[in-house]
Amino acid sequence: MSDASYTTGSIAILPPLTYKEMRDSDFIAENGRRSQSVKFHVNVEKHETDTGENIVRTATEIVPVRDGHGVSYHLAENVREIMQAFPGHRFEGEFLTYPEPLMCQFPSRVLVGGASVVEQTAEPVWSDKK
Repeated sequence: MSDASYTTGSIAILPPLTYKEMRDSDFIAENGRRSQSVKFHVNVEKHETDTGENIVRTATEIVPVRDGHGVSYHLAENVREIMQAFPGHRFEGEFLTYPEPLMCQFPSRVLVGGASVVEQTAEPVWSDKK
């Protein structure tokens, strides 16, 4: 079974992770793990100093891998794993996943706020027959 979906959104990391905190994480980049749905968005800032250039890397948010195509299976699990690995940080945001046309699925979302990760699936509501 394939995951024919498209995921949008991001989860903010407050305060951002320093390079020292994130450098050994599996989520620093897309590493080809079969169960990897997200990665860190890493900001790179270059500062001129008297001795040369200083590069500062920070992870400011969690984003879907593969530009959001076919990554919905492990979203909530991956976000929980990151939250447990970095307890001194706050995480806030959401991912929305849309199934490809003709799929028998409904849109879903992963909401993150404080220490909770909530998975929700849209459900159709039929209007009353009248």
